[in-house]
This record gives sequence, C-alpha cells and structure tokens, in this order.
Amino acid sequence: MNRPIRVRRCAASVGFLVLAAGCLAGCGGGAGGGFSATHTIGGSISGLASSGLVLTDNGADSLMVPSGAMTFTFAQALTAGATYDVAVATQPSGETCAVTAGSGTVTGNVTTVSVTCVAGASYTVGGTVSGLTASGLVLQLNGANNLSVASGASTFTFPTALRSGAAYTVTEEAPPSGEACTVASGTATVTANVTNVRVTCSALATAYTISGSISGLTALGLHLQFYSAGQSLAVASGATTYAYTEVPSGTNVALSIVTQPDWQTCTPSSSNYSGVINADLTSENLACAAATATVQTVNAGNFPLSDPTGVAVDSQGDVYVADTGGNEILEITPSGNVTQVGVSATFNRPTGVAVDAFGNVYVADTGDNEIREITSAGTLQTLASGLRGPQGVAVDSSGNVFVADTGNNEIDEIGPGGTLSVIAGSAGLIGCMDGNGTAASFDEPTSLAFDSSGNLYVADRNNNAIRRITSVGSSDTVTTWAGGGGACGGSSPGAGGYQDGTGTNALFLGPTGVTVDAAGNVFVADSGNDAIREITPAAVVTTVAALTLPSGSTGTTYAFSHPFGIASDAVSNLYVGDSYNNRIEEISP
Repeated sequence: MNRPIRVRRCAASVGFLVLAAGCLAGCGGGAGGGFSATHTIGGSISGLASSGLVLTDNGADSLMVPSGAMTFTFAQALTAGATYDVAVATQPSGETCAVTAGSGTVTGNVTTVSVTCVAGASYTVGGTVSGLTASGLVLQLNGANNLSVASGASTFTFPTALRSGAAYTVTEEAPPSGEACTVASGTATVTANVTNVRVTCSALATAYTISGSISGLTALGLHLQFYSAGQSLAVASGATTYAYTEVPSGTNVALSIVTQPDWQTCTPSSSNYSGVINADLTSENLACAAATATVQTVNAGNFPLSDPTGVAVDSQGDVYVADTGGNEILEITPSGNVTQVGVSATFNRPTGVAVDAFGNVYVADTGDNEIREITSAGTLQTLASGLRGPQGVAVDSSGNVFVADTGNNEIDEIGPGGTLSVIAGSAGLIGCMDGNGTAASFDEPTSLAFDSSGNLYVADRNNNAIRRITSVGSSDTVTTWAGGGGACGGSSPGAGGYQDGTGTNALFLGPTGVTVDAAGNVFVADSGNDAIREITPAAVVTTVAALTLPSGSTGTTYAFSHPFGIASDAVSNLYVGDSYNNRIEEISP
C-alpha cells in the first residue's frame, strides 16, 4: 500500500525524506503545548519516474520528492484560514511536472493538490534587469504566471518551467513605482534555458494619465496601446472606463488597439488626441460592437468526409473530427496534414470527440454504446460501456471524463475501472427540470463543454436549450442558461424557435454542439436553424453566422447544413462539423 510521504524541515531549506515521527520529535512537534490547530498540505503525484523533483508551498516550504512517489505532504502545517500555493521549484531529470488545484485557503487537511509528470526536458525562462530602483515590478510569462521582481534586482527567472518546443512571451504585468520598464527579446521558442530576455527600467519624468470611456464592451481580450515604448493596457470585459497612468511628459501619444476583444471590434473615437502629452487626457474614448465572422472550409486532404459531427481542438491547434459516416477519427494539423487516429480501431458511428492536455483522444462511440480512448501513444482502450447512444464527451482540467449519455438523458462521470456515476439527470426521466443532480431532467443531451471555472455546459437538443451544471462533483446544480423560451422548469420541453435575446428569452432549435472559449463565451451549433450562436458570460445570445439570420442580427450569412459539433482554439477561432455538407468549417472573428 502506498502511503503519503511527510517531511518536516528542521534546519535545511529543502526537506529530505525522513521518518515523520522522528522529525516531529527533533523539531519540537507533537500534541500539547497549547498551539492553534494546524492542517497539512499535500496531494497526489502521477507519472514521476525520475529523481530531482522539488515542490514548494508559498514559495518557502520546500519538499524533495523521490522517484516513483504517488503522494506527498509538506512538513510545514498551516492554520485554518491561511492560504497555500504549491508550485514546482525544480523539475525532475528528463521530465516536466505541472501542478493543478495547487492554491486555496486552508479549512482542513488539504489532499487535493495534483502533480502530473510527463517525459520530456523542461527549461526555465529568465534574463537580465537594468535600472530597477523601485519596488512593484511584476513580470508575466505567457499571460498567466506572474513574477515579482525586487528593487535592485539584476536578473530574474520564472519558477514555472516550459517543455522544449513551447512558445514563451514575457511581458510587464505591473510597472515599478515611479519608473517605466520595457521588455526586449521577450518572445521566442524554448530550446534550452532562456537567459536573454532584457528588462530595462528608467525613472519617469513628470507623468500624466490618459483615460476615457468605453461603450459596448462585453468580452475579454481588449488591449490598448498609447505610445510605442509603453506597455499595453488590458481592459476587463464589461468595463465602461479605463485609465493609463504614468505616461512620461513630452511623449508622443495616440490611442491604438493592440488586440481586439473576443468576437468584438472596438474603434477609437475620431476626436481622440494625437500628439505630445503635457497634461492629463480624460476623453480618449472608444466604442465596441460585435465582430463580423469570416467562414472558410478546412481542407481535409485525401479524406472525403461523411457526416462529420463532433469536433475538438488541442493546444497545438490540431483539429480532431468524428467522421460519423466514415466510422473514423481524423486529425487535421494547422499545416493541413490529415491522418487517421487509431487506425486499428473499429468504431460504429462515432459522434463525440474530446482531447486532453496530454494528447489523449476520447470518443463517444455512439453505435457501440461505449466511450473509447486513443492514448497519445496510439493505444486504444474502452473506458466505459453499457451506455445508450452516447453522443457527447468532455474532459475537465483534472483529466476527469464526462459523458452525455443521450439515450438515457443523463450526464455521467467515468471513474476508475469504467464505473459510471450519474451527476445529473436520470434514465427514463424526460423533461426540462432544473435542480440538483438526479432531480434535474434532460431530453437528449448531445454535447458537453467545460469553462475555465469548471462549469459544465450541455446542449440539450430536444429541450432547445443550453443547460449549465455548477458545483460539478458536489451539488451538481442544473440551470437553464439560455434558450427554451422560458418553458423549462418542468416535464414539458423547452420551446424551440429562432430568436436572439438574453438567457431563456432566446430561442434555439435542436442545438447539438457546445464549446466555451478562453473568455468564457459559449458557442452553440444550433442545428435546426443551420446557425452558429454565441452566448456571452452575461447570457446575451447573438447569431455569429447562419444560413438565414434572425430578425435584427448583424451576423454573417453562410450556407451551413445541419451543423452538429463545434470547438474553439486558443485564439477564439471556431471549428464546426457541418454534417450534411460533409465539411469542417473554420469561423474567425
């Protein structure tokens, strides 16, 4: 039996694996003494085949983990209400490990941190700093990993390592007080430890602020630029104003847009100032509106498609297609190469497809009533059987697999050994009832997609609605997110139709595909209307592209024919299984 390895640090800065009882005695631990209740921080490890892995908690408590370990526990216990933040300080030899569910607030012993290791060398990203005489500088790696740089620092290295071949971008997330910094050589591809990123800082002269109003902004992704040497300003979804501070006196300024928000186009006002700044600017305004979609057919090479349905996209931009009529799964690379995935596999009208962070492909093998997995090494295995015409499959950020068991009107989770647990809906119960777990009801759920917060969206075909499941794994609360015409909430089906609107006032007709982009926008393959619809985080429904547009829509007209599956990539392009046209369509904002 594998037991958690607990390490108590006495004097060394990195804990070595010793008997927990002995170290507690040597460091004065144990019961009694009148201390406040404390709790341990730990979790599970998978795939660790090499030595050298060092984990840290809150950047200080260090733990060296041996090869083959499957669990870990930090020696330093924390009091209730304290925060914890587990990270990889040193990667093991020849492997790259990543932490999920690594941060939170202590309410008891923490056992849910997950460390996943895969083969392949990893490298750090860093460089030099010059002129930094103040505190407050924060650098960011790939838009997510922040690093605070101390006043007077001359070098920096991000603690998060990247695998060989990964792209990196270093930017300034926050400037130091009273200084302006620029980043040079901050974007490239990792092939070894990166040490040539250059951050140059200098004191600000008399500085001014540029501010203004924003109308119509409903999405993430808007970045503004005000002068060539300045860092861009990220603007939050729904913002109605912005302010850019510490612009040096005498700088030539003009408001420009670096990146547009997700599926929107913003335009600066024609009356905005352009020239040398010598005072605060307070009326540099811009207006945002829905972007115009561009649709084109993806080249499938020498593979003629036959009723393509489910679509998925991996982190490299490779598109996976469930070619239902051809009983095969295809992979289309960004360069246009097309290959058959799992060539030795035999499928029976596969409909749903998903891919996880490690390149494993999951297939809803509808005709065989099974969920199959094709590993990144090409091995085929059956994860679950005994379903009833499953059409949708999704993988959450922890690698758990969920199924839209269409014929049973259930949403299931696949556990170890292929065990199925129902998280929502109930076999034989048809309806459109909101509620918790099995008290909720569906009518032919066909597609699933997770957002970044762990909410699960369901295309509930015969209810003409998009349902949302929150608190997945605990209360499993089902609500009607959009569509249904306000009719959901009982045994009667949701109302069908074709209408843009907000929440349940919008109308769909047999939606079969659902996906969520990085900004939290939900996109729907509205099959019965031959349309692609968008639902913003505020539940506002619009039509992106369609054979015919609903009244008042500014979307793009395109001759879809029963679009079934839909997926989004990292830059918000959409891929659609246009089933009756036997094509895969790419939609770009």
